[in-house]
Amino acid sequence: MKKILYGVCGIGNGHIYRQLPMLSYLAQSHKIMIFAYGDSLKFFSAYFADHANVRIAEVAVPYYVGIRSGIDFEASAKLIEESGINYTAINSHALAAADEYLGQADLAISDYEPTTAQYAYAHGVPLVTIDQQSKYLSGAFPDELQGTTYVDEVVRLQMFFPTAAARIACSFFKVPQRPGSQKVYLFPPVLRSDFRRHEERKPNELLVYLSAQQGLHQNHASLINVLAQESSTIFHVFLPKNASLPLVPSRNVRLYHHGDDSFKFLLETCGGIVTTAGHSLLSEAMYLGVPVLALPLPLYEQQMNAKIIRLGQFGLSSPSLTPEVLNQFITNLTQYADNIKTDTKFLLRGDGQHAIMDFIEQQFLSSTGA
Repeated sequence: MKKILYGVCGIGNGHIYRQLPMLSYLAQSHKIMIFAYGDSLKFFSAYFADHANVRIAEVAVPYYVGIRSGIDFEASAKLIEESGINYTAINSHALAAADEYLGQADLAISDYEPTTAQYAYAHGVPLVTIDQQSKYLSGAFPDELQGTTYVDEVVRLQMFFPTAAARIACSFFKVPQRPGSQKVYLFPPVLRSDFRRHEERKPNELLVYLSAQQGLHQNHASLINVLAQESSTIFHVFLPKNASLPLVPSRNVRLYHHGDDSFKFLLETCGGIVTTAGHSLLSEAMYLGVPVLALPLPLYEQQMNAKIIRLGQFGLSSPSLTPEVLNQFITNLTQYADNIKTDTKFLLRGDGQHAIMDFIEQQFLSSTGA
């Protein structure tokens, strides 16, 4: 039995569901401490509450404001001051808890959670990073997309994880490597193990998922009004938990909050998805063969994800939802689905979970590894 410290970012559900299959696998035969905060802290505290091999410790990670040239440290300092959170004390308690439970760990793994890296550096423990941002350290990407850059992503990675025994990046699309760049291992996305591909989908039912992140060009009411005009289609609209669910004057629009139990089934059976262009949901959509109408936020990652949808003709990309764009998307759902199924140029296919676990086992957890 090896001793592993495993940190998971606490912003949104994407990090949780990417790491859950691997944490569940490792916890079968290894001693695990999870560093978590926000959504990940709440989820893993409940999920592993009675697990003999797993302990949870709270960490706190300040947000560093990104700008075109990197990080706005003055704006970041203001956010930290206004938060009233004692980040140093919380993280020191977590590091003490790791020392008590694990002692000297054999391995540290982090999904964009920097306190885990601090433990690894302090103890001389191998650090493996697993995220989707690390592809920007080595990939040949456009310098700018729709006024956004990935410079802030690179700066954060260099701040949080200046060195690593191995950097793993997950991506639903292929990434050409930049000559002379550092080594980053590219793997397909890690997805929920219980997804079911349905051959017969419902073309007259679309899933609509609106991120809690700010930046969408339309407010919810405006977007829902566009959906209501397409009366021949049923729209299942998922809004952030803090958003009110207004009365909708249309029988074809049904409203839910993020986290509703019906989301997974609707994702598996819907004819298409209208969504902001986050990595996790687009990865799931491409795996399931579901066309996407992407409404990317003004973030480089979302602009890049939407560009792949557009280039591969796996759906559409638009800064806002209009009746014309929505009608075009619905009219061509069958062709978009065929393009996803037959693509060999853009999509990175395969089982990310098992490939990554095999890599970590062989390199760091076997008797001949680390």
